[in-house]
Amino acid sequence: MRYITQDEKVCETHFQSTHVRESNGKFTAKLPFKPLINQIGESREAAVRRWKSVERRLDQQPKIYKQYGEFMSECLSLNNMEPISLKDMTKQANTVYFLPYHFVLKRKAENFKFRVVFDGSAKFSSGFL
Repeated sequence: MRYITQDEKVCETHFQSTHVRESNGKFTAKLPFKPLINQIGESREAAVRRWKSVERRLDQQPKIYKQYGEFMSECLSLNNMEPISLKDMTKQANTVYFLPYHFVLKRKAENFKFRVVFDGSAKFSSGFL
């Protein structure tokens, strides 16, 4: 039997107490944040840098850019992400985190399958993951 760490126990308890099944059948759970959450640091700069890299790559591939736009629209409509104003971004500096991402293309016959990969392990300015 595998030993379960204290962090894993806390995470399991958190999941058990916060997860719900929505009316559409999907499950939702609150993210378990460690107490050091305010020490994570600045995440916007890394996310913006990654986003600009994605945009440069997509500028050269119009068909893929269209799929990217559709993916982002779907994320917004599903409430998987939300726009944030510059005012809110600065006002909530310690509670707003930006998740860097990139995309991968998988060749399928004559077409490409587009997939966005979110990098939850990206280091922030403080060096925390």
